[in-house]
Amino acid sequence: MSEELTQETHDELYVHIIILHKPVFSFTKCLTTCSKEDMISIATDLRYKERRSKTKTVIAEDFFKELSLKSQHQLSFQPKDNIQLLKELMNGPKEIDLIPFSRKNPDLFDLLYFHWVFLFYYEDTYTLVLPNETKEILQNFIDDPDFKEEHKRKNLLHAYIEGL
Repeated sequence: MSEELTQETHDELYVHIIILHKPVFSFTKCLTTCSKEDMISIATDLRYKERRSKTKTVIAEDFFKELSLKSQHQLSFQPKDNIQLLKELMNGPKEIDLIPFSRKNPDLFDLLYFHWVFLFYYEDTYTLVLPNETKEILQNFIDDPDFKEEHKRKNLLHAYIEGL
């Protein structure tokens, strides 16, 4: 099987997770690289209520508020590898080879789906970006002993359930 993305697969991923744009590092700029319709569709998929009458910037700001409110709870369910990846991305963006990287990190798509991390494709390079505002949120709890304990407990429960 080829390691290359077919144009059809690339187009399908573009609709959902790949941003064809030079990497940007603010959450609002990351999200507003999408069309307004795509932004509303993303918000609807995540059960965030948005009105079409709002500007793209206001939609992005509202989206970030929702993300902020649910952040610690949602991330406590993420696998260890995703938490480790977030910690790595706190040091800066990461260029990746998409196919091999996604095979090694299949849960990466959760981070992309919930827009914790954005994936840019620009000049034949895939780059994972953790927006600056998201870094600030993560710094508040990712190394907190209570969060680590809750994360460990939920991952253990997940492993038990998977074992059954």
